[in-house]
Amino acid sequence: MDIAIAGISGFVGRNLALRAKEKGYKVLGLVRSENSKKKVEEICSEVKLVDFLNPISLEKALRNIDIPVSYTHLRAHETGRN
Repeated sequence: MDIAIAGISGFVGRNLALRAKEKGYKVLGLVRSENSKKKVEEICSEVKLVDFLNPISLEKALRNIDIPVSYTHLRAHETGRN
């Protein structure tokens, strides 16, 4: 089974990824930045840069995923709302 984890560079997301990998899941890490990508590459089968505010970007990233999980948060300046 394939699991996609948004927020994988955080404490909860990272620990979920490690546990899923132990259980034999293929782990797809969804990240916002190259910096985050570098942090999680060793625990993922694949890492994708995603614009979490763009539904098309999310749809593409989640194709063929059995279990999507999100541990993300958006700051006001990222949404355009203050």
